[in-house]
Amino acid sequence: MQIEQNNFNNLVTQIETTHQTLQAQAINYPQISQTVTDQFKIQQTVSVKSIVIPTKQLLNSCSFSHFIEFLKIDDLLKRLFYEVETIKGNWSIRELKRQINSATYERIGVSKSKKELIASIQSKSEQQTKAVRT
Repeated sequence: MQIEQNNFNNLVTQIETTHQTLQAQAINYPQISQTVTDQFKIQQTVSVKSIVIPTKQLLNSCSFSHFIEFLKIDDLLKRLFYEVETIKGNWSIRELKRQINSATYERIGVSKSKKELIASIQSKSEQQTKAVRT
């Protein structure tokens, strides 16, 4: 019985020592509060908020239907991208929906030759706009 009591006391002492060691390590090594992707999202949001398209330009270039499509996009940077491209390319609502559904923003983000991809998208958009008008 005495041996079991000693073993139990030794076990309790080891647990307490381990607990104290872990607490000391927690103080020396604070918890990581955010993942890298969360930190990137915060930085991304700050930079997007500093880039704003003038309201008059948006209102003059986009219809109510365009705004409905823009509001469906939760990511601010993605929304800004489509707003800018809609103004630059004079996209119709049909073209805007097509670009969103074809994941243009994501494809450009992954592309190694971003300028070439944007140029090809703009030329295809212009060709489709001409075809619809004729």
